[in-house]
Amino acid sequence: MEIETAMYTSVGVLSEYKDGLDVKDILTKMIDPDTNTITFKQGQRFNDVFGKDPAPFHPKILKVKYTVGGVPYEESILEVVTKPRVIGKIAAKIEVAEPPKPPEIKLRVNKAVYGAGSEGHECDVTEFVKSMIDEETDCITFPKTMKFNECFGGDPAMFQTKTLSVDYTLNGVDRNVKIPELRKEDVLITDECGERRFQ
Repeated sequence: MEIETAMYTSVGVLSEYKDGLDVKDILTKMIDPDTNTITFKQGQRFNDVFGKDPAPFHPKILKVKYTVGGVPYEESILEVVTKPRVIGKIAAKIEVAEPPKPPEIKLRVNKAVYGAGSEGHECDVTEFVKSMIDEETDCITFPKTMKFNECFGGDPAMFQTKTLSVDYTLNGVDRNVKIPELRKEDVLITDECGERRFQ
């Protein structure tokens, strides 16, 4: 396996591929010589793995382009690893061995609004929240350090208590989750999320 590019950056600037942390050399050193793979364990945080936070208070993603036997592959992993992930030979072999299947969309964000809930004091952040979906795990992670005002382009209701309301469809079921601006824990939208209450 050869790492072509590896960028750890904010979800908001992923398409521009800049203002992030180049971690190609770090990942290259992490390749297991016996399996020719890199394995990330569940619960790992990339800020700890890479020793730096390239975008404080913003959700981040690791975007890797690599080749195995000359065949190109790509992997995208959000900053908090929600299940074991493998980059390299094993993942590539599985991808080649399986017949192509149409993508199965389990999680879909229908609408996301951030604000105080009153007219004129909220903003539509649907596209930003959509960009946070981890397609591999069908989940969205909102780290407790994520500052909504900075990520969503400003404070839509100054001096008021604000909430992020997300309408989404998961496995064919329409759901809603309301996430407070200030949180004491990471928040995940997953199969196990259900109806959550926050203090």
